[in-house]
Amino acid sequence: PLQRQVGDKVGEATTLNNIGRVYAHLGGKEQALEYYEQALLLCRQVMAKAGEAITLNNIGVVYATLGERQQALEYYEQALPLSRQVGDRVNEARLLNNIGRVYDDLGEKQQALAYYEQALPIRRQVGDRWGERVTRYNLAMVYVALGNLDAAVAELEQVVAIDEAVGHPDLESDRARPVMSFGPITQHPLPSALQRALCGAAAIRRVVWSWTVRVAGCASPPQPAAGRALSPSATGGRWPVRG
Repeated sequence: PLQRQVGDKVGEATTLNNIGRVYAHLGGKEQALEYYEQALLLCRQVMAKAGEAITLNNIGVVYATLGERQQALEYYEQALPLSRQVGDRVNEARLLNNIGRVYDDLGEKQQALAYYEQALPIRRQVGDRWGERVTRYNLAMVYVALGNLDAAVAELEQVVAIDEAVGHPDLESDRARPVMSFGPITQHPLPSALQRALCGAAAIRRVVWSWTVRVAGCASPPQPAAGRALSPSATGGRWPVRG
C-alpha cells in the first residue's frame, strides 16, 4: 500500500515478485502466477526491462513445474533478448539453462545440449559456481542419454570438484550412499567409470532432482528483512528471482 501511495511502481513490482515467489515455494502455483502477472504489468509500464525479464523467467518456471513446457518456453524466449539487451548475464545464463531444461524434458537432447553449452561459459565468466554446478549436471545427464559416457563422467567430476570447493554439507554422507540410490539413470548397467563418478556426484543428489535446480536453475536468492521488500540492489543489481 505505501509503495502504491508514493507511486513507486518498481518497488511495488519487486514486492509482488517476492510474494509470488513465496507462493510458488509453498506450492501455490496459481497464486504465484497472479502476483507475477501483476508484477509483469508494472515492469512494462515503467519499462523496467531487467525486472520484466526476471518476472518472465519466474512465470516460465511456474509453467514448467506445472508440466506446461511449451508455455514455459514462450516466456523464457520472451525474457532472453531482454536480459541480453540490459546486459544481465546472470539471468541470461539462467534462461539458457531453463530453455535447455525444457528441450531436455521434451526429449530433444541435441537442442538441450546447445542451450546448456551456451549457459556454461557465461556462468563460469560471472563466477556463478552454483549455476555452473547445475548446468554441468544437466549436461552430464544429456550426455548419458546420448550415449557419450566419457563426456558425462568429465562433467560429473567437475560437479564433484565444485561441491568439494564450496564445502557442501552433504558431501561425505552422500558419498557413502550406494550408487543405486542416486536416481533413475543408475537403473541400467553403466561402465564402472561412470558409476564411480556418480558415487562422487551423489553429494548433489538431493539438489539436482529438485525443481529448484533442475527447473529454476539458480540458487535461492537473498531473503528480504522482516517488513521490507527485496530491492534490486540486494541481489547484486538484479531483481528477486525464484530459487
